Amino acid sequence: MLHQLIVNLKDRGILKNALSQFESYADQIEIENDQSYITAILEVGDKVDHENIGLTSFSSNFLCARLVFRFLRRINDSSYRGELLLNCFQASNGLSIIGMILQSEEKSRENSEPDKILNDDQFELLKAEFVKKINDLATISPIELLSNEYLVSILYKWKKWGNEAEVIDWLKKQTESAEGCINFLKKFTRKSTSQGMGDFVATVSTKIDLESIENFLKVPPIQEKIFQLNEIDFDFDFEAQEAIRAFNQAIDNREHGITDF
Repeated sequence: MLHQLIVNLKDRGILKNALSQFESYADQIEIENDQSYITAILEVGDKVDHENIGLTSFSSNFLCARLVFRFLRRINDSSYRGELLLNCFQASNGLSIIGMILQSEEKSRENSEPDKILNDDQFELLKAEFVKKINDLATISPIELLSNEYLVSILYKWKKWGNEAEVIDWLKKQTESAEGCINFLKKFTRKSTSQGMGDFVATVSTKIDLESIENFLKVPPIQEKIFQLNEIDFDFDFEAQEAIRAFNQAIDNREHGITDF
């Protein structure tokens, strides 16, 4: 029910505002509903917007993650918290929120912070399950993984916690075609805004950071396929056009020593 409600709010364009207001009522959710509540949020986490705008506007994905964090903090038994989160993750298809939780837990351990959600054993179990889910998805449904809105974030974690060579090999296979390269580039595009003193409306531009791509693949093979594609009359959708334009602009900027990021 909660899953469908969130999807409906997203379709109506009011999800972010609704989540912001719901947060103040989240503590009223009965602990007995923990499994269904957390599973539903994990499930929709990959289906909502993920880009924060400015310093004050958080993404719906971030707000969903904060709801999960907040609920887990209400459970005093750390062993039960870890078991609950693992069970909910196994029952859902969402990756992004668990990835955020694992990243936060890893940072807490690196900084020797005492206030952790998971004990060490459960942290390792959840991390192993996270990698397993990505490995399975990469094998069974590679297009679904490549299309995930959180692909870049997933790739960084998959590479860090999994087998780096296997991750790179998988990406090379997915980008053997021009279409695969475009789908890959789409996930590396980022929106940036700029507004001058006399401007009434901010200008939104799409950019690609080549160094981010180079954390996984070499740029020239992708560049060659995109260049060949530009020579053909091909019907690109708007998102693909933006990705190609941003990629070509990033290549041109690098050649002229211009740094945008």
